[in-house]
Amino acid sequence: RYCDRHPEHARIMVQEPLRTSDRVEWIVEQGVRRQHGALAPYLRRLMDEGLLPDVPLPSLIYIIAAASQTVFMLASEVEAAHGVDPRAPDMVERHADAVVAILMREPLHAQKRT
Repeated sequence: RYCDRHPEHARIMVQEPLRTSDRVEWIVEQGVRRQHGALAPYLRRLMDEGLLPDVPLPSLIYIIAAASQTVFMLASEVEAAHGVDPRAPDMVERHADAVVAILMREPLHAQKRT
């Protein structure tokens, strides 16, 4: 819901880190490091329990961020390509449900291997 209400946040965060700058360091110090630090133990526990794949933590954090933000950041493209407004209230909820469903799928150790 935050990503829907503030697509400019994702747009800024895509633009600023394209180059090394004092602003990127400030952004990291003001929030990114703290937010990622708070999320890390939770994600590690889910990986340890086999509920999330055992992948590098930065990869997982940015995969989740991209999955959550991109559909809103590129709303006009989504609408042109798929004929749906991702910012419509029902689509916001369906997108949030989709991200959660992908993340909280069947544990890896319980999946059947073919």
